[in-house]
Amino acid sequence: MLAGCKQSQQNEDLSKPEKNSIIRIALSSDLENRLYYKDDLGNAVMVKLKDSLNISESYFQLFDAQYKIPFLLFPGDSLYGIVDGEFVKFHSGDERRDKELAYSNLHFQRFDIDSYDKWSFQNAFLTEELYKREELIEQEEADQQEFLRGYIKKEDVGDEFKGLISKGMQYKALSKLLFINNSKTAPQRYLDSLNYQIIENLNCDECLAFDFYRNLLFMTLDFLQKRHANESAFQLVKKYYSGRSKEYVLKRLIINHINEKGPSEIQEEVDNYLALKEVPMVYKEEVREIINFSNDSVLDRMVIDSKGQNHSLKSILEGNYTYVDFWASWCLPCRKEMPASKQLASDFANEGVNFLYLSVDENPINWKKASLNEGLGDNRSFLLPKNSSIRERFNLKMIPRYVIFDRKGEVIEMDAPRPSDKRIREILNELSHNLK
Repeated sequence: MLAGCKQSQQNEDLSKPEKNSIIRIALSSDLENRLYYKDDLGNAVMVKLKDSLNISESYFQLFDAQYKIPFLLFPGDSLYGIVDGEFVKFHSGDERRDKELAYSNLHFQRFDIDSYDKWSFQNAFLTEELYKREELIEQEEADQQEFLRGYIKKEDVGDEFKGLISKGMQYKALSKLLFINNSKTAPQRYLDSLNYQIIENLNCDECLAFDFYRNLLFMTLDFLQKRHANESAFQLVKKYYSGRSKEYVLKRLIINHINEKGPSEIQEEVDNYLALKEVPMVYKEEVREIINFSNDSVLDRMVIDSKGQNHSLKSILEGNYTYVDFWASWCLPCRKEMPASKQLASDFANEGVNFLYLSVDENPINWKKASLNEGLGDNRSFLLPKNSSIRERFNLKMIPRYVIFDRKGEVIEMDAPRPSDKRIREILNELSHNLK
């Protein structure tokens, strides 16, 4: 039987927070743009070659972008990462932590390279095989737990690490169970059993830092909405969720709804949420900021700066040649180009070439966080409203996208080379020479 946190376990101390909430990371140059973590809204944030992460939870997950391998980090960790063969290897200066960090790669090589076994992958969505599929998923989790116990017997690892890794396996298995292609044709008895099992293991506040647990929260909501079509998502969250998990999911629901339809349709839900004393202030501030950026006056603007002020594109283009980068916080290829882009901007700073970064993010909070993380600067980083004519003008269906404007604000390169492409230097050099 699959297990997880029950309501009664919410007060259990899975891991005691350290006084030092900082995690320090240094990476070899070949790991640039390979490691990332997920922010509070589930967006990928790339880790810099030298980075300090201030975390609010008692543990933290870092991911290898190449293989999606999660590494479990703790407050106070000071890590140096290198490439060892195909994989990322961390050195911490502590033998026990090194053994704990090494487990992630070993687990991946043993279980995750081929994801599910071929039978499970091919037949996971066949209704008549749901019970067989559940057996396979339960057996897979049992094998993984046994592999962890075997590793623990051989290596010296901490109890905190053991408990968290085991719990992560449980929530990963529960997430897999919810991948049902057509729940309408699934046996009612099976759905009732699954419903009970998921709800029993749903509200584990200490698990909010786990990516699989966050995914499970929203997969469960989708599952519940299909079974209770007459109830809204907000009603279902209030009915089945509790504690920090409930506050987190409600915040995400509100933000997503405002981004898609504006705040007016759910004003009562917004007011109720902001009035709850138990909701963290940081959550409330995120919701208020989303509302501020979503009102009608903002949508009429062409580009928006970090303070919410509007600017015409023409006003920020005229006077110099300008290399414009259309990007988004969630776009990993965009983020991978940022180091090369910033180097270009530095090299051409005194050559009459400006660099602008126009984000197509729908969530201004994600944009502002990513812009700050990348060090783009307030005078070069702007947000495009969802209905901006600029999106249509440049047909921004695929990013990253790079466009060059002349000194009058006219387009001279509709599809310019990327910052990492050697050809861009030749183009910019030629433009700067025209100014001399």
